[in-house]
Amino acid sequence: MDTFALLPSPVDNTPRYGELCCVECFEDRWLRQQITNRSREMGRCEFCETEGIPVIEVSYLTSYFLNMTEMYSRVSSDNTIMALVDPVDAGEFLHYLIQDDWEVFSEGLVDRDQQENLLTAILNARYTDAEWMRQAKEESPFDSSELYTSRQNPADYRLVDVWDTGK
Repeated sequence: MDTFALLPSPVDNTPRYGELCCVECFEDRWLRQQITNRSREMGRCEFCETEGIPVIEVSYLTSYFLNMTEMYSRVSSDNTIMALVDPVDAGEFLHYLIQDDWEVFSEGLVDRDQQENLLTAILNARYTDAEWMRQAKEESPFDSSELYTSRQNPADYRLVDVWDTGK
């Protein structure tokens, strides 16, 4: 009888770009596991400055974070009561929303005030030269100074509220 064995993930040979990050940047256990599994080198993290640790290019995480950011929208008159309040009170910086809702970033990274830089690097990273060229021509990169909300319109439950209630 053959025994069952888990095989290691195949090596991903896709060229990667961007700064290097490590497990110490994140609190989320799943993200930490992804970084551990995908790392192919030891080095110095460019965000938390931990040395001698497995590191990966931030572009490995881009698709995961792009998926998460679909829950948030830039603040506009359609999704807030901007006419009644100061726009700053109607929204928040995306890195604050993500941390508040999901506690993704590690306490050490937050203490160093690097979560904004890491999120910006992740969301602006691309996999291939063609994607970098397309971004330069067509897309505007993520702007960390914009305000976001997790509501589709002013009266909505936030998606994370629905998630938290288990419905």
